[in-house]
Amino acid sequence: MTVWDHLKSDAVKSETREIDDEETREIDDVETRETDDVETREIDDVETREKETDDVETREIDDVESKETDDVETREIDDVETREIDDVETREIDDVETREIDDVETREIDDVEARETDETDDVETRETDDVETRETDGVETRETDDVETREIDDVEAREIDDVETREIDDVETREIDDVETREIDDVETRETDGVETREVDDVEAREIDDVETKETDDVESREIDDVESREIDDVETRDTDDVETREIDDVETRNR
Repeated sequence: MTVWDHLKSDAVKSETREIDDEETREIDDVETRETDDVETREIDDVETREKETDDVETREIDDVESKETDDVETREIDDVETREIDDVETREIDDVETREIDDVETREIDDVEARETDETDDVETRETDDVETRETDGVETRETDDVETREIDDVEAREIDDVETREIDDVETREIDDVETREIDDVETRETDGVETREVDDVEAREIDDVETKETDDVESREIDDVESREIDDVETRDTDDVETREIDDVETRNR
């Protein structure tokens, strides 16, 4: 087998596996919580130990601990309540009173008096025809159309502006200045003629300077601005933008 055949055999056995896993998950939950806790702790330990012929040990410890906490809590509540009542009551009164009285009085009197005197026969005929016709046409029409328009426009605005600013400025400075100086001067002189002079000069100076400054500046400013014009405007906007795009592009090319 030649080199060319060997290369062709390797080219046929080439395996191309391409997997394009692209998963895009985008969640837009925005929660902003800002806490400004600044704690500075600075310790400056300087230890100088110097040993010479006259043993001088200087130990100087400069412990400066600065703890500064700046807790600023701003709580601002803006409760605006708008209550608007639009009571429109329409009462319509239309008083139409039609009283129609048709008094027709017909009085008809028919007095017919016939007096006939017969000499032989005294016949007196008196005929009276009293006809009285009284016709009353009492037509009373009472129509009541009550239209009453009552319009009540109740706008109640209650605005509560609670601004509570609590600012705590705790500055604690603890400064300890421990300076301890221990100086030992051991001088020993020994001569030939049996004179031994031993001089020990123990000087121990211990100076402790403890300065502790604790300064607490608690400023609590609580400002409540209760303005009741009572306007309640409850607008709750909750915007959660959860966009989860999961795109998996599995391309597997296997060529043998």
